[in-house]
Amino acid sequence: MKDRIRQIRKRLNMNQTEFGKAVGATQAMITSYETGRVLPDDSMIELICMKFHVSRLWLTTGEGPMNDVDPVDDTPARLAQAYSDLPARFQDAVQVLMRMTPEWWKVLDQAFAAWEEEKKNAGD
Repeated sequence: MKDRIRQIRKRLNMNQTEFGKAVGATQAMITSYETGRVLPDDSMIELICMKFHVSRLWLTTGEGPMNDVDPVDDTPARLAQAYSDLPARFQDAVQVLMRMTPEWWKVLDQAFAAWEEEKKNAGD
């Protein structure tokens, strides 16, 4: 993966500082990824893929095409930018949401439904 991260960065003509800023990481962290000392966690892998329209399969295994995201659809890029603009505590909240199981999504949905019902009843 280290060589593929470097390949993405070089293809974009970015230095490590610029690449890091784009994904909310330090230059030192990008160096760690590119030397293979540290593997990016799942949320960083997802962010790199969304930000730069890179296939997750290609980034993690080297298989398949590098780019498999429709370049016309800028939703992944906008999500990545919105994420990188968030304060750290909200980035943490997004990471928690990304790791939630279907069961936890159901619990969260029920909590929101109860809250909406409570709000509706308070207006009566």
